Amino acid sequence: MRPIIIFILLLTISACGTKPIVVSSNDIPWNDALFREEIPTQLISEAEILKLDNDLEARLSAPDLQNLAPQKRIEYFLDLVYSKGNSPFEYQTYDTLTAEKAWSLRRGNCLSLTVLAYAIGRKLNLPI
Repeated sequence: MRPIIIFILLLTISACGTKPIVVSSNDIPWNDALFREEIPTQLISEAEILKLDNDLEARLSAPDLQNLAPQKRIEYFLDLVYSKGNSPFEYQTYDTLTAEKAWSLRRGNCLSLTVLAYAIGRKLNLPI
């Protein structure tokens, strides 16, 4: 038993004595061409970000829809955004879009989908 303990102790001590591996920045395969150019940022208001298309807003404001139980409004929301009957929302890795633009193009990145979902949920008076 004692030789095993000594072996483990020596192995542990020798691990601390190994030289760290240093990687030069020249060894890293950078490819700046894969990144898009920096696009100037344009600040817009929350109202502009969450504004919905007029037709969609009218559709969501319909009294028969607004009077549904919250669970039915959630089902409507999921069907509206994710149903195969509607144009599917396609993932796009760049360009964060406003709710209106994301809805009209049916595409956007993860933040665009979040903005769209929040705007629709808010219009449907869902607890978000």
